Amino acid sequence: MKQIAENKSADIESKIMAAAPYDAPYEMIKKRPDFIKANRGMKYVTPAFILLVLYRGHHAPKRIGYTVTKKTGNAVARNRIKRRFRALCHEILPHHGMAHCDHIMIGRKEALTRDFTQMANEMRTALAYIARKSAKKTQKIYVKAADKIDESQNG
Repeated sequence: MKQIAENKSADIESKIMAAAPYDAPYEMIKKRPDFIKANRGMKYVTPAFILLVLYRGHHAPKRIGYTVTKKTGNAVARNRIKRRFRALCHEILPHHGMAHCDHIMIGRKEALTRDFTQMANEMRTALAYIARKSAKKTQKIYVKAADKIDESQNG
């Protein structure tokens, strides 16, 4: 009798551990001002989502936020889109996400019906595009700073 109770508790514990949330390599964005700040960053538009990425500084952790408006459908549809986004980010962001940045995914109606692998490819493309764009931006900043230093030294 005691052994049956121990087996049941072990089964319950294993189910709880299996259902426990995974350790994500990023933090969640939950506050509205953080979502609004991300609009100042870079943007990439796909049929299923809009990706916003905002650089926050060297000591800031990688963060992710999801938002889906009521225009996309009822609560069931919006929650399904967010679940798909969570799965997408869990798969892609650890390898392709930008360090020290906020990543915001804005859901669109197409996110409900779009093929998951197609969305994953679009997400990789979006992150690569934004990484190239931000690298060019920082390179321009460094060139301008170097030019100013040269001008001040030369007279």
